[in-house]
Amino acid sequence: MKRTLPVVLCSTIGLLMVLQYFIPHQLSQAFFDRTLKMNQIISIFALITALVSVPRSHIRRIRLKTENWQYSIVLLVGFSLLPIAAIIDNGLGFFKGEIRIDGAIFDWIYVNGQIPLGNTVFAMLAFYITSAAYRAFRARTFDAAILLTAGIIVLLANAPPTEMYIWSKFSVIKDWILAVPSGAAQRALLLGLGLGAVSQSLRILLGIDRSWMGG
Repeated sequence: MKRTLPVVLCSTIGLLMVLQYFIPHQLSQAFFDRTLKMNQIISIFALITALVSVPRSHIRRIRLKTENWQYSIVLLVGFSLLPIAAIIDNGLGFFKGEIRIDGAIFDWIYVNGQIPLGNTVFAMLAFYITSAAYRAFRARTFDAAILLTAGIIVLLANAPPTEMYIWSKFSVIKDWILAVPSGAAQRALLLGLGLGAVSQSLRILLGIDRSWMGG
């Protein structure tokens, strides 16, 4: 029953949500609106569950001193810092729903803490992207040579001095590469993603794939 009931609910609601797109009636629209409201309510309860589960899980890691448990302390500090700052900035208005996000402490933590940390993460990603581009652009095969040539042309076309001092037709070639070969590849990827999404959705709606229940 624990596995059958979720599958029945998921399949029933999923099929009804699909069918309502093809039934132009007021009842169909009313069902759609009501389902969206139910989804919002369920999302709130899921958020509350996460707010309880995340601290509980990391407190357990700290207590048991598991591997890299120090990062759990950092997470708990960051997890509680902004809400505490919002409560201090808003006072009793925080509990009445009168929340301001431009308070002095909250804004200072966000500007001097979260934004620099986010910039650091993106700066680290730049090195990984450079390394991946170097490995991908090594012309070991004919396909890799084509990719390398197209990449160099696009890079040169995006550099302002290229069109001014080297050759003005680089931008024309770049536009053709992005519109024809790259555009065709993107359409193929989108088509594959769409077919994969439809296939996976049907597997879930028909109860074939039950991995979303944990196995």
